[in-house]
Amino acid sequence: MSLIINFLTLFSGLDRAYGVFNTTGEVTDKGKAKGKAFTKQGTVSAQLWDDHLSGKQRLGIVPIKDSSECLFGAIDIDEYQINIEKICQVIENLKLPLVPCRSKSGGLHCYIFCKEPIPAEIIRDKLADMASSLGFAGVEIFPKQDKLASPEDVGNWINMPYFDHERTMTYGIKNGKPLSTEDFITYAHLQAVSMDD
Repeated sequence: MSLIINFLTLFSGLDRAYGVFNTTGEVTDKGKAKGKAFTKQGTVSAQLWDDHLSGKQRLGIVPIKDSSECLFGAIDIDEYQINIEKICQVIENLKLPLVPCRSKSGGLHCYIFCKEPIPAEIIRDKLADMASSLGFAGVEIFPKQDKLASPEDVGNWINMPYFDHERTMTYGIKNGKPLSTEDFITYAHLQAVSMDD
């Protein structure tokens, strides 16, 4: 399976809208990367993932599907002075089924991947518990809603890792070290949970 299809499958979310982020190269006083974010209507395609992985255009995916289920979710630790290595160690010590990735601003996105579609309400509840266990109660959880408000609602997207994958700064982390795209995919599948889990 090609790299593009692996990412498209692993981060399968809402398939009728997606996010685009254009960075300005500047940062806020708190260290967050500045830029313009847009939500676009349209199919999440292999071409969008190709553009993201090759460094042409950042891609954001909405985790919640029209069925109110998810195949992935994330804890968004939007702090930029954190000790990423220490947090990753806590994740491993607690045996949490999370795959931490460095965010574009130097924070941390901790992803959960599912072997089967799981209701968003359950994913959100479990991720909130895990965030508290990590000492980050109250941070953003994706998906941001238990169900979409209407057939037109497109929810909220989160920026995807591995933008410009050969030179990326948004990489997965295991044992304190960056993961290659191939190792990230393998690790994500190993960490994936079922409804029973």
